[in-house]
Amino acid sequence: MTPERRLDAIERLQQLRDSGALNDAEFEAEKQRLLRDRPVRRGRVAAILVAATVLIGAGVAGWFLFRQAPAPVQPIAALDAKPKVAPLPSLDTPQALSNAFQTATGHAKAYASEVDGQPATTSPLRLLDMPFGPVLLTSTEIEDGCHACTGAIGVYYLDRRGEGFALRKKWPQAISGWGWGAAPADWSVTDKFTSYPAIYAEGGFTAQGYTCGSATITELRPEGPVTSDPIALSYSNGGAVMDNGMTMGGEAERELNGKIGHIVRDQGFDVVVPGESIREHYVRKGNKFVRTRADTQLSC
Repeated sequence: MTPERRLDAIERLQQLRDSGALNDAEFEAEKQRLLRDRPVRRGRVAAILVAATVLIGAGVAGWFLFRQAPAPVQPIAALDAKPKVAPLPSLDTPQALSNAFQTATGHAKAYASEVDGQPATTSPLRLLDMPFGPVLLTSTEIEDGCHACTGAIGVYYLDRRGEGFALRKKWPQAISGWGWGAAPADWSVTDKFTSYPAIYAEGGFTAQGYTCGSATITELRPEGPVTSDPIALSYSNGGAVMDNGMTMGGEAERELNGKIGHIVRDQGFDVVVPGESIREHYVRKGNKFVRTRADTQLSC
């Protein structure tokens, strides 16, 4: 064997030892045989090469299968063993409303009460599911109320306690009515004006022949209800006009009916009277809406 071929053979043996196909003793034996220039049988070298190839291939295949193996799947029995949480009871039921009213007022149904020393009746209205917890609305009506006496919608913030409730905060006279001891009758829950739902209520009163209508917006915020300035909506002096077609103040008969429009949530809105050049603008200041001008043509 030429020196060049002997050197190539030794390098090949070194590679076989590094791959694990030969151990140190086998490597030294083969190396010494080459150095003594003894011929190596081709069959032995071929067997060594085949063994090395098999070992290397098996290692690569095992690594690939390990990388491709999916994560172990959790047994179905283990999944079923997780504790099940019972859903909270619905708030949209008569029983839930009764339970909330009992918690807030100590009464399961409408009961006699007093407002400023006058007999009144307080009744449950509605139970709302708000982002910060349940909110109970009540109605308080003053019996035989005077012209200036007003009933109200009460607001009670609650917490859930299992299937029941706990009282957190209360505002029994949160949203006032418009006179004669009555609570707001024309009201709704809306999200058109504010980020949190609000109670939009409309009403009016008549005095000395003048009739005016207005509205209030009470946003139900997490810290408590916030009522905006009264929103003047309508004006009529028809009942105050004398035989000469004028009021005692010298005003001609007129009737105005405004509509709320151009609403931009949390920013403001307009009150516009169709057919008239009347537009009154309300803007958000702090947590409430206020009119941008002090006077209004729609208020008595």
